Amino acid sequence: MKKMMFALLGLALISVGLSACADDDGDGCKYCYTVELDENNNPIESTKGTSIEYCGSDLDAVDGVTDTDPDGNKVKYVCDESMRK
Repeated sequence: MKKMMFALLGLALISVGLSACADDDGDGCKYCYTVELDENNNPIESTKGTSIEYCGSDLDAVDGVTDTDPDGNKVKYVCDESMRK
């Protein structure tokens, strides 16, 4: 019975270790901000938002995406791995 418990505990620890999604060295993460676009789709730098770090599927969902904000303005997500808050 003890062997079974230790085996299950070991398996659980291995599973947690393999599924950990921490990204300590920053690979696969970028800092992104939104910027409003003018009628020619050029960024208006004065509308640059605060940069936020995105990783993995969250990064895939925003990197280079153009969207509309609640006020109806066209905005684009700009991402860069070297950018800092």
